[in-house]
Amino acid sequence: FLTRPKPSKRVTLTDASGSGAPEPAVGTHRYRKGSTITVSCGATPYPSDNPASGTRFVCDGFTASGSNLPVASSATSVTFKLTTDTTITWLWQTQHKLTVDIQPAGVGSVSFSPLGDNGYFDEGTDVAVTATASDPNYAFVRWDGAGGGSQDNPITITMDAPKTLIAVFIEKLRITTDALPDASEDMAYEFTL
Repeated sequence: FLTRPKPSKRVTLTDASGSGAPEPAVGTHRYRKGSTITVSCGATPYPSDNPASGTRFVCDGFTASGSNLPVASSATSVTFKLTTDTTITWLWQTQHKLTVDIQPAGVGSVSFSPLGDNGYFDEGTDVAVTATASDPNYAFVRWDGAGGGSQDNPITITMDAPKTLIAVFIEKLRITTDALPDASEDMAYEFTL
């Protein structure tokens, strides 16, 4: 007579993610109960460190239920034994790039607070940007681009999309007098227009 093999118990892994390219892919997958599997959020940042769009996504870990996984973790991959139907949701932080140009080039610099990650900031972050002249013959005058002509220094930029900020410096005007009353001849006066 014929004996049938015992049917193996199958369980599901549901992989949910709002961004990125997790492994296995987003969706519900069936595995043999007791299988040891590795899941990952995939490349982070996604789609790359510096995408042309200026927006990237960084995996901050996961939330999970089932198979004795922790409820939450900052890990970007995990290996575990699949013992019950399990759901894992990858958590992603949206980041936008703040590009800053100096005009004219080489006469000044900018600093950020907070520092960011190679010009990328978490969505919603308020970034204070300060312009400083590095050439003593130049002075900061205004912000163009996302700065909208503001003369505030520092300026605060809210990172709700990729942005470009232009720090505009002008050359200082020096006036030297040669005939003024009260013995003020041959004095240099500096001012910015």
